[in-house]
Amino acid sequence: MKKLFGVLIAITLCFSVAAQDHLTFMGVPIDGTMKNFSQRMTEKGLFFVLEEGGVHLFMGDFMGYKNCVVGVVPLQKQDLVYSVLACVVEAEDWPSLQKIYDDIVKKMKMEYGEPDESEETFLIPVKNDAEKLNAVLNGKCNYMKSFTVKNGEIDVVIENFEDVPCVIVQYTDFENALKESE
Repeated sequence: MKKLFGVLIAITLCFSVAAQDHLTFMGVPIDGTMKNFSQRMTEKGLFFVLEEGGVHLFMGDFMGYKNCVVGVVPLQKQDLVYSVLACVVEAEDWPSLQKIYDDIVKKMKMEYGEPDESEETFLIPVKNDAEKLNAVLNGKCNYMKSFTVKNGEIDVVIENFEDVPCVIVQYTDFENALKESE
């Protein structure tokens, strides 16, 4: 009986370790159906806004920033979450945008170490902050840090999101992303 009990404990431990094979967003493993993952996001304090093109959009706080847009992305071939994006939209000028970007990158470095990829350039000549912001709005800004972590990748990017300059943090779970090609 003791041997059987020991085997059951070992099996339980194996399953709990296997359950941690996914990248997490706000402490929630990026895994499961859209319905289940979306429910976990509302439990974390995000508010469901709408579903658009299969992506569930939420509003809420992220990394200390208020009123962020969070997108939960499923695989195309099956109802399985593989990526989550958070858009921090608090900036109205280049210095504010860069400050948010630098702050998030700093937090990521503290948690995950130095980024595996980094680019901070503009595709057009820029002379001042107004031109830098204009470059963002016209898709001519390449500010990106990429952190490859145990179970996935986290990218921090300055982007134009529906004509609003923002910092996007994208979490991609490798295990579920690979299921798209199966």
